[in-house]
Amino acid sequence: MLFSYSLGSALGPIVADKFMKTEDGLTAFFFVILLATAIYMLIASAKRKPEVLAS
Repeated sequence: MLFSYSLGSALGPIVADKFMKTEDGLTAFFFVILLATAIYMLIASAKRKPEVLAS
């Protein structure tokens, strides 16, 4: 998590600058960030063993 946070804080402004030069830049930037988060959460949940949360 520390690595991904430091990588995101270093590359985030650079990537955001590229997106802000387009007309729908903010929407596209948020879409990419949310997509990356969803993929990360999917991979993280697949690695966990299945367990019952409520019975």
